[in-house]
Amino acid sequence: MKVVCIKKGLIKNLTEEKVYEVTKVRTGTHMDSQIDYKNFVVINDAGIERSYSASRFITIEQMREVKLNKIGI
Repeated sequence: MKVVCIKKGLIKNLTEEKVYEVTKVRTGTHMDSQIDYKNFVVINDAGIERSYSASRFITIEQMREVKLNKIGI
């Protein structure tokens, strides 16, 4: 699955609006808070496979819709 970074925050090795290939998806529940989480493992700009919150990304199809809505189509 390919995803697009939409918010890199303080992460140095991600680029907003760049496409990344998801190599793994990790889901689970935090032990203390019992809140569910979902992480994508991608190869970042430094060439290192790292896990990031799925909320930092959207699919290519979702990005297409965002751009079409932005230009009014």
